[in-house]
Amino acid sequence: MQKDKKYFDRTEDEDALRMQRLADETGWWSTMTQNEYGAPIDFEGDAIDQRHTLIEVKYRDMDADAYDDYIIEVDKLADCYLHAAMTHSTPLYINFFKDGNVLIWNLLELKTPPTKQKIRRANKGFDTMEVSNVYKLAASDAYKYTFKSL
Repeated sequence: MQKDKKYFDRTEDEDALRMQRLADETGWWSTMTQNEYGAPIDFEGDAIDQRHTLIEVKYRDMDADAYDDYIIEVDKLADCYLHAAMTHSTPLYINFFKDGNVLIWNLLELKTPPTKQKIRRANKGFDTMEVSNVYKLAASDAYKYTFKSL
């Protein structure tokens, strides 16, 4: 199984552009830093309400209303909670969609308990199919933001 480094580099760069655009359009963060590739958390930022945020980012090649819930890998969710507890930060899970919508979960304020399951999915970075342990997060627990233009 060969890792496609160009794929991972490209997605990291695209995530950075999406996060910068979200920060610029909303003004929600006074500072935003992308962590190095492979770090357990993608971005960190100081919100305008003085909270330090830890941000895990995902791009989904679909419209935001395609499903009632979205997945986060079990290990990613654990990393978010652990690092938030250690740094007294707010963990956010931000999903960008091809239709210009963004769903943002504050992982400390979920109203619907996440459900755990195993799924089979494509791993584009390794060009394989894999079984993953994931949690499903209710879309209704997320804040929805729509970019001003695609």
